[in-house]
Amino acid sequence: FYFINLSNRNISEISGETFMSYTSVRFLNLGENRLTTITTNTFSGLGNLNELLLNFNEISTIEAKSFTALNKLTVLELSSNKFENIENEMFAGLTSLNVLDLSHNKIETIHKQSFSSLKNLKNLILSNNQILNIEAETFLSLTNLITLDLSHNKISKFADNSFSALGNLNSLDLSDNHLTIISPNLFSRLTRLNELALFSNQINSLKANTFSALTSLTKLELGDNNLTILEPRLFDTLVNLEDLSINNNKLTAIKPDMFRALNNLKTLDLFDN
Repeated sequence: FYFINLSNRNISEISGETFMSYTSVRFLNLGENRLTTITTNTFSGLGNLNELLLNFNEISTIEAKSFTALNKLTVLELSSNKFENIENEMFAGLTSLNVLDLSHNKIETIHKQSFSSLKNLKNLILSNNQILNIEAETFLSLTNLITLDLSHNKISKFADNSFSALGNLNSLDLSDNHLTIISPNLFSRLTRLNELALFSNQINSLKANTFSALTSLTKLELGDNNLTILEPRLFDTLVNLEDLSINNNKLTAIKPDMFRALNNLKTLDLFDN
């Protein structure tokens, strides 16, 4: 077998020898079951697995090194479970992983070494959790990351160097958090970023150099914040920007040359200020 679909089978437990004879399997769907725990033996024998779906279970515990044997895995889907913490070495051994979806859990904390093995990760989805804080070293190993989604959490601030290793990042979603201030250095290494979502936070001001490194940016979403003023030259380096939304803020005036550098701008939303 190359494809096994065991979704929606009311499975609550998997013994350590279940898949020992299925060494050729490439795709395994265990979604929509009642699994609560993943152990170091759960996936023994699946060394050729490429995609593993565990979404819509009740998983709250994954033992350290549970995925070590899955060094060919490229997609791991863990959304809609009951995680509260991402522990050190939870994803150890997943050196080929490209996509990791941890959305719609109850994650509050992430150990700073949690993702250290994921050298080839391109898409990391952490949206719709309860994350309060991200340590500065959390994404240090993810140098190939293209998409990072941290939307719909409770993050109030980031350390200056939180994204310093993410030079290949194309899309960053920080919307629907509790951010009030953005450090001017937070995005300083994101020179390839195309899309940045900061809407639905509580941002009240932005320094003039906040976006100065984002010369590749094409879409910037600042709507639904508490901005009362836009600093001169805030957008001056965003020469490739096409879509800019600043709707639902508290702006009362905009300087005449505020958008002077935005020669490629196609959409500007200033509604409800």
